[in-house]
Amino acid sequence: SEREYQTLREQGWPTNLVLWIASFATGRSVQIRLDGETGPSIDITCGLPQGSPVSGILFMLYTSPLFRLGNPRNRFGYADNAANLAISSSLATNCQALSNSLQEALDWGAAEGITFAPDKYELLHFSQHTVDQDPTCTPS
Repeated sequence: SEREYQTLREQGWPTNLVLWIASFATGRSVQIRLDGETGPSIDITCGLPQGSPVSGILFMLYTSPLFRLGNPRNRFGYADNAANLAISSSLATNCQALSNSLQEALDWGAAEGITFAPDKYELLHFSQHTVDQDPTCTPS
């Protein structure tokens, strides 16, 4: 969409590359073949082609502003995954920090037209302590 292309322009990518990316990401369709029968062609109006080596790179370029929100040292990503890191002496404090960071990412995504998959959220706690091992924290 135009938002993604604007992001690339703001990052300083050459116009001819942004135009190539726009061409790569538009005018696509899909057909499903099952048991020898081919369904109708359906236009794809969003997203990037799965399996293309370029798609992962473009996803990271499009979403790079996400990794500069809040404390950038605590936010990182790989391929189409993003992660937040919280370190403190309290799991409850970590939980609150992660919830705040998640909300910041969700707000950014909503403003940019990017959705996240809540069923893929995962919260991992690592601790040397035997108490406070299971805080009631569900990122939302």
